[in-house]
Amino acid sequence: MSYKTILVHVDAAPEARQRFCFAADLALGFDAHLIGCAPTGISRFIPPDVIVQARTPLADFCKALRENAADALRTFVQIVSERGPATAEERIIDDDACGIALHARYADLVVVSQPDVALPAHGSASDLPGYLLRESGRPILVLPGWRATPAARPMSCWPGTAAAKRCAPWSAPCPCCAARAA
Repeated sequence: MSYKTILVHVDAAPEARQRFCFAADLALGFDAHLIGCAPTGISRFIPPDVIVQARTPLADFCKALRENAADALRTFVQIVSERGPATAEERIIDDDACGIALHARYADLVVVSQPDVALPAHGSASDLPGYLLRESGRPILVLPGWRATPAARPMSCWPGTAAAKRCAPWSAPCPCCAARAA
């Protein structure tokens, strides 16, 4: 199986650097286009003019959320530039983490991390891999959670179609984290 477009969830979670390294190496290996998608957490149901009104608590809060997403994207860009996939792009979306599902529909593979069950759940973002699998219909590669060892094997998930049943799951240790652990 060949991937031409790989989408990776970009956030500021502790395991995000591992996810970015893995996705960059995977894109490099497949000569694929890598897309870093950072949701701000701003609801798509809030009218844009309400968000940009100056000197309101909501506008200040939305500005902080956008800055957090931009910081995570800067980390993503730094890692991608070091690892060197041929093409990459960054996207900030004004939506919660589940807004990635729309962007995922146009990718060949989506890379996410296993949610940390020790952290409090914040809506459907706590089950991002399951949500993306249900809503995007695309193959999802779920990297082990933050408590897993760096050389742990990722789990590959596809929807229950006939084509997906013929696919052999691809798994290997994350080269970035395996090198760091050595």
